Amino acid sequence: MSKAKPIKICKKCSGLKTSKFKKKAEDKDYKIGCIGRCLKDEPKLKGKVYGYINGKLVVCPTKKKFYKEMEKSI
Repeated sequence: MSKAKPIKICKKCSGLKTSKFKKKAEDKDYKIGCIGRCLKDEPKLKGKVYGYINGKLVVCPTKKKFYKEMEKSI
């Protein structure tokens, strides 16, 4: 069984452009797909940058802060 990837983001809701995100992480470290935190269901996340890092939802006010959190995990 393959090991779960430490980072998971949604290309629609996470607030990150996937083309730029892919330059920051290696393929083995992330998965892009639904994370079950849709903005339509969780409006408090609007304007935030978020995704799962090591199984924990990480919500940051900026992309820069999210990338710093991400770098700690890989």
